[in-house]
Amino acid sequence: MRKRSFSLTEVLVGAVILALTFGSLLASFVTARNYSVRATQRLIAANIARDTLSSLYPQLSLETWNTIFITGTYPLSTINVEVVPYTRSYTVTSLGKQYRQVTVSVQYP
Repeated sequence: MRKRSFSLTEVLVGAVILALTFGSLLASFVTARNYSVRATQRLIAANIARDTLSSLYPQLSLETWNTIFITGTYPLSTINVEVVPYTRSYTVTSLGKQYRQVTVSVQYP
């Protein structure tokens, strides 16, 4: 006699294997999406920091170096990128007569 159908045990085992496979695929897609969102936020923050340093670059001439940059922290306004608030500020530290260290800080949720 030929067997033309699946038994209940075979169907249940197949369903469990299928559920585990799809569950693990879904978990990997969710994890990849979270990494992608985090990478995008970090890229935007890096571009904001680069823009802040670029805006300071024209002010770096030998004639105005000591008068423009006074050691301290300079808060800047909040920038909204795709409804996400990014707060940026920079700190200038004197490292001697001719050198200053500029530290840019970008905060985001």
